[in-house]
Amino acid sequence: MRILHVSDDPLPDGRVLRAARYMRELGHQVFFAGPLSPTLETHPFEEVTTLPWTARARLRIPPYWGAMSRRLEGILHRLRPDILHAHNICSAKLCMETSYPFIYDDHEYISRELLALGEKLPANTGLKGHIAFRMSLFLWARWEKEVVTNGPVVTVCNTTAQEHQSLGGRAYVIPNMPDKEDAVLLAGSPANPPAEFSVAYSGVDRWDRQVPFRSMEGFMDLFHRHDIGKLVVYGDQDLKTRVPVYSVGFLSRSELLRRIGENSVGVIPWLPHWFHRYCNPNKAYDYAHAGLPVVSPHDLTPVTESLGRFCFCFKDYDSLSKLLAGLRQSRDNIVKLRGEIRRFAASNLTFERYAPSLYRAYQDA
Repeated sequence: MRILHVSDDPLPDGRVLRAARYMRELGHQVFFAGPLSPTLETHPFEEVTTLPWTARARLRIPPYWGAMSRRLEGILHRLRPDILHAHNICSAKLCMETSYPFIYDDHEYISRELLALGEKLPANTGLKGHIAFRMSLFLWARWEKEVVTNGPVVTVCNTTAQEHQSLGGRAYVIPNMPDKEDAVLLAGSPANPPAEFSVAYSGVDRWDRQVPFRSMEGFMDLFHRHDIGKLVVYGDQDLKTRVPVYSVGFLSRSELLRRIGENSVGVIPWLPHWFHRYCNPNKAYDYAHAGLPVVSPHDLTPVTESLGRFCFCFKDYDSLSKLLAGLRQSRDNIVKLRGEIRRFAASNLTFERYAPSLYRAYQDA
């Protein structure tokens, strides 16, 4: 089978790469078309070609959408894929308008995400920005209904799948979990937690660039106001170390996976929000494979249900502070959990466990 991944976003994209690696290992040929991507040291694709998405093309403004359609048709004529794997809504709409079978990989549940984002647009959003946002909300929500009922859809969690199924869609669930290539790196983490209680956070969602469902305003201040250990932040190039908050800065994916396990627990510090029932961030499973118990908002149900007793939940930052203080006093329990959660993750929290659904979705197309 020849599979062309079509995406709104450039590589590297973990969800795209995991799906491509899996199918290539089964003997299939995989290709990628999307925005200009940086040169990757390794990737599973036979060819990476450019599909130059612009803001105007994403709003289906005729000259720009027409140029994208012609560009994709040229790629299809040259590569002759058997199936298109469309990532995100604009690529899915573009693929739906071809004569090729396709599946829609719904990374975000865009109609619900836009409603959440609309609660708090950036303060510098001008009139044009507001108009573009409203156009996106109208167009992409309508496209989502069309796409979901015209081909198989792959989602990140059961909540989203059930809502697509209520529209008549054929939905499959593949959570954002590490594949065996990532798991090998995570397995190299230290066997025991550090002597000093250390909380890991992987991300760049600080309060000054938050979206409503990733709000963490006041989170880092907890470590300055309370005796709850140190916080180690991975990935935020602009954050400066101010003890007891330590900024590691940007790391490659492979280096992050090697180092994340140097901590006691991993945290997803987002304040509760209604959109969380549709979110399934990969950082939760990275933490688990590294042997870290996961601290999560109580309403992030895709994560809390997947991790079970290895997930510790909070409702607000007062309860989070008390939770971290309690975990800090329970180092013996954390040592015991470290081995248990690694074994649990290796058996249950892997891309490969869900990957047969991807093959079924391709057959369903």
